Amino acid sequence: MALGAANASAEEPVEVPSGLDVVFHDWLDDQGAHRFRFIAPEIGQGGKQFDDVVDDMAHLCDQFVLPQLEIQELQASQVVISLMAEPVDFGEMAPDVTQFFESYSVENGLCIWELF
Repeated sequence: MALGAANASAEEPVEVPSGLDVVFHDWLDDQGAHRFRFIAPEIGQGGKQFDDVVDDMAHLCDQFVLPQLEIQELQASQVVISLMAEPVDFGEMAPDVTQFFESYSVENGLCIWELF
């Protein structure tokens, strides 16, 4: 597993349809699946729930991930978007931190939602 070198800055907010505060955290190549992880402090525990952010996750795939992959001249067949209330080391259990995940296949330059 290798960390991708996205051109996006980890400090700059990423706009999403709901207006949620989202910041790019990191990008991992996990055996061919590109995992893009974002921090969204307003999710879970009294904040936005999965149904409130599902459109944001699709937007992140289409408007953030696909351009980053193109910049890096990478092809992807699968993309996983993660929203975390706070940073969590990849693969670590963090039951007190809300995390949402969605998986997308990439076909013809589009993110297509897959049931995770």
